[in-house]
Amino acid sequence: MQTNKLTWQAGSKNRAGRWRKKYNGKVYYFNGGRGKSDRNAYAAAISEWNQIKLRVDAVIPRKHQAEYDSLIETWDRVLTWSNRHGETQMAQTAYEKLIKLRSALEAPVLKSPKREDYFESEFTVPTIDLPENLLEQTAKELKTVNFVFPSLSDSTIESRKKYALELDGSPQRILREIWLDRLDSVREQSVNSQDLLSDNIAEFIKHKKQEVDSNRLSLFRLYTLELHLSHFQQTIDGNISISEINTKLLLKYQSVLLENIKNGKWSNTTARGYLHSMKSFVRWLWHIEAIPNLPRVLDGRVDILSIRSGPMNIIEFTDDEIAVLLNKSKGRTKLFILLMLNCGMTQKDISDLRKNEVDLSAGRIIRKRSKTSHHEGVPTVNYLLWPETLKLLRKYQNDSESERFLLNNKGAPLLSESINKNQKYQKSDNIKCVFDRFRKKVGINKPLKSLKKTSASRLRNNVSYNSLVDLYLGHAPQSMSERHYATHPQELFDLAISWLAAEFKLDPPIMKTSSDVPKL
Repeated sequence: MQTNKLTWQAGSKNRAGRWRKKYNGKVYYFNGGRGKSDRNAYAAAISEWNQIKLRVDAVIPRKHQAEYDSLIETWDRVLTWSNRHGETQMAQTAYEKLIKLRSALEAPVLKSPKREDYFESEFTVPTIDLPENLLEQTAKELKTVNFVFPSLSDSTIESRKKYALELDGSPQRILREIWLDRLDSVREQSVNSQDLLSDNIAEFIKHKKQEVDSNRLSLFRLYTLELHLSHFQQTIDGNISISEINTKLLLKYQSVLLENIKNGKWSNTTARGYLHSMKSFVRWLWHIEAIPNLPRVLDGRVDILSIRSGPMNIIEFTDDEIAVLLNKSKGRTKLFILLMLNCGMTQKDISDLRKNEVDLSAGRIIRKRSKTSHHEGVPTVNYLLWPETLKLLRKYQNDSESERFLLNNKGAPLLSESINKNQKYQKSDNIKCVFDRFRKKVGINKPLKSLKKTSASRLRNNVSYNSLVDLYLGHAPQSMSERHYATHPQELFDLAISWLAAEFKLDPPIMKTSSDVPKL
């Protein structure tokens, strides 16, 4: 089993664990995320390390570096041709050679490549069994026959190799010549191609960056897409043309992901995310007419190109845990907990909450869920606020010129995302930090996102309100009648929110008549 390229360094005292890499006498450190088992954090660290290594090697090329670069370039072309023409055995060989060579480049000391690392080693020269008395037979024949040896005035080691090669008519030599022609054709196509996979991935990411700028996509999703498609490009070969994207190639990539699951490198959820990103990219190519046809495996009527996620483990808070959270929390911490239970909010929802979405006089929050606010089919939900939620909202309302209803103590957003100078994703989540400190203090080890899941599960288990779960979560209507005919049952939804308050032993809100309810 392949070992990690980076070394895990456990944290001490208040410092979290991190990934470590020693290279050319210098040590580099990378964010460890949630811990050693955090696959996404490790993948991000690997990506960052690869960028650093490129810069380091460009400044101080190591001994044998040029040889390795040449070998990798050759095997890349072998992999490209093999993928294009269905040479599965040679493709597998090339893939394994590339893994080995790139792994060798990660070593602190770069050793000289071995003979089997060269492509030519695939074409072994046949051997011939010679008789044991060959010398005696030759000597005997020389005595009876007059031999004339031509003089080769220009004979050198190179010329003798050339003559030997020309005289070699073995199948191995012929196959070698065929492959050299194939590799030359790959090089020419790479130079002349205007539709490389790598170029189109770069264009796709550029398009997604524009969506981030217009608040249609989160920065984290953009970072994830870059990470996933970089893996797709490296696995399939970025020098192929997008015209070569077909069902066979996509299924091959799926096989690589399934192999990572089998070897214990990735979870089903991680591999499923990589596959989803690749499918989004290919569909985008079809939508912009960069490819004439969508591979049939993506037509939506088959379920071949898929990876099932592991069994869902829905974590909920018990009645006793909810009581502890509500009775022992104070101030902003309690407000965050209440907003998640009352309105099914996430940290981003709370951070994005706008002043024009909160009606303190009516005791309501009226908004679309942040994650899908730009989608037309997503409902604008009118949440009736519990008295305690409303009280704390009034207390902590931001009175600056910012449109955000809540800010942190420094007047900044409660949640922010950025890409640093090393192209690394960074996230500052004040809400999670506050809650994590509090839950450790009270001895509860459940995640923040389980608060909204707890409320949603309570509604789902109530026969009178289970039809309102999607509305509570701000999800788009599922059925045809919900999408086109039925209006939101506001009065029933108010009753459901009031019932939730009673479930959590909180004072219920004062119910008003339908004429007093703000219109959506």
